[in-house]
Amino acid sequence: MLTPAQRRILSALVKCNGNVAQAASLKGVTKQYVYEVIKKLREKGVTFHAEPIYSALGLELILCIRERAAPLKNKDYIIWNAELLHFACGVRELCIYAFPSENVNMLIGDLYAQCVNIHRLYDMHQSAGEASLHHFMDILKTSNNENHSIDQSTKHRIDKIDILIINELMKDFFTPLRKIAEKTGISENTISYHYRMHVKNIVRFRYHCPISRWLFFLNFSRLESLYNVLLKGAFVNYVFKVKEKDEIFTILDLSTDELSQLIKALLQASKGLEVKVIGTLNYQSILRKPLPVSKFINGAWIV
Repeated sequence: MLTPAQRRILSALVKCNGNVAQAASLKGVTKQYVYEVIKKLREKGVTFHAEPIYSALGLELILCIRERAAPLKNKDYIIWNAELLHFACGVRELCIYAFPSENVNMLIGDLYAQCVNIHRLYDMHQSAGEASLHHFMDILKTSNNENHSIDQSTKHRIDKIDILIINELMKDFFTPLRKIAEKTGISENTISYHYRMHVKNIVRFRYHCPISRWLFFLNFSRLESLYNVLLKGAFVNYVFKVKEKDEIFTILDLSTDELSQLIKALLQASKGLEVKVIGTLNYQSILRKPLPVSKFINGAWIV
């Protein structure tokens, strides 16, 4: 769907956290060229949105695979979900909660009976990689297995204005602050101040490409330092890093034959690696949801 040139600019935008000037400099092109690529990507249905560093908001991410018919617990805190064809259990729902950190054990207890899997996450990432599967194989052979840094932050002092700004940027990363001011009825000076002082450093640039086919959903454990290498693949969609374990879940845009090649190469590169192909995910079913503003009262999240 994306041309190699468009993929390079998209990768640069991820690496530069949506800063057009820095992305242009990184790739040796003009800002106008980057804006033209963004326009063409939008015409293809690609959307751009912000993803906050949830720990900075006092929230912790929980991944669960649940029965679709089961009643949802604390559904206001679900920020991402999709339809999953689980090879062992049939059709299930993959959900990501961003839940108040101090109440996470309560949520896990509530979900335990209806979920196939429940995992606390460090974060959810998108690949900034440009490497095709063939190129990735070469990278894998020569990799020095450098470590990957995880976006973690201590809890920031935030208020409802900050949450409102983040939610608008979660819809469109490039939303002008003046439009947020107009929509919220808050002065542009106030919005600008909150963005610069509280929001700018705790949001990351993300994108969503419309993909009509089902993608593979896998679990890697004992991954060791191959995690950073995996993020270099253009075929890597989302990566969910499990907390306190050397384990990830990932969504890969590969054919069955390509997936087999990748797994074989990864197993050769890391002898202790364990791989589970859990199922296929309906990429068109992915829903991203805003933060529950109504649950943020007097500087704290309520349950």
